[in-house]
Amino acid sequence: MAKFLRSETNNANANNTNANNTLTLFTMTNNYVTQVIDGKDEHRYLAEVEGFDRDAIGDTLARIESALELIPLTRDEFTKVLAIIVAFHARAFNWRPDVDIAQLCEMAWSRGYYLRTKIRAAIEYLDQLFQYGDTGVITAGDLEQETYEEEIPLPDEL
Repeated sequence: MAKFLRSETNNANANNTNANNTLTLFTMTNNYVTQVIDGKDEHRYLAEVEGFDRDAIGDTLARIESALELIPLTRDEFTKVLAIIVAFHARAFNWRPDVDIAQLCEMAWSRGYYLRTKIRAAIEYLDQLFQYGDTGVITAGDLEQETYEEEIPLPDEL
């Protein structure tokens, strides 16, 4: 686990801005290749595009396609992550949330398939508790793409 995530290290190095305490994380969904690379037909596009370093782009696509997938968190690991999120939320808003981590885990665990959805549900729970002192029903649904269409008149039609 990164040093800055541990409270004892974080407190000891509170004024340390050294890059050693910086965590860089890059991740993709486990269906990134299917949804993005295949879905947008990136290989066909790469064959047609001009003016770019095709070898570098092709190499990047190949590396993404052959990358190892992260294994899902266990419930115990997820509970530990939630405890850290609660601590960060408490510190960020200077409050002491009255939260049962096991209950928060149960609520968040059931709020979707993806880890990010579960984490968003937990943060929404903490936000509501902080802002209103209570929580409503927290649900996770599919995001919908809004469309906006406007007919723009031609200059001679103005």
